[in-house]
Amino acid sequence: MDRTWQVWLVIAAFLIITPIFWTRIIYLMARLSGWLELAKLYPGPASMQGEVCRYSSARFRMFVSYNRNLTITPSPAGIHIRPMMLFRTRHMPLLIPWEAVIKLEQKGLALFPMLDATVKTDDPARPATITFYGRQLVGALQRHGASHAV
Repeated sequence: MDRTWQVWLVIAAFLIITPIFWTRIIYLMARLSGWLELAKLYPGPASMQGEVCRYSSARFRMFVSYNRNLTITPSPAGIHIRPMMLFRTRHMPLLIPWEAVIKLEQKGLALFPMLDATVKTDDPARPATITFYGRQLVGALQRHGASHAV
């Protein structure tokens, strides 16, 4: 086989295999994080009016973190969460209404604030906990959450 064809074959294989591999990884993240379960309970619109916090971070189910790839919009309707384009495979937008938020609990230090949101799920014995990071985001969530029965 000519060297040129080998190079083109490697490039073609890379262009085919990489997107397949990437979508499988992102799908696995959606399953392990509980995003799929939350999306069934709390489907959201593609965008939302409110205090937009781009490049935000959150942790779902202890070990799956979305670092600086979420757009989170706290609003009177609830918490709207949408990942960046590269992470949207099986990650539909979420809109968690404030009525579904059992409690908001601030954690972390003054320089690195965190906020745990405990959210109702299908199983009342196993609510979901989402940890949000960042001063701007934590402040916005507290401002909007404080005006609702949390």
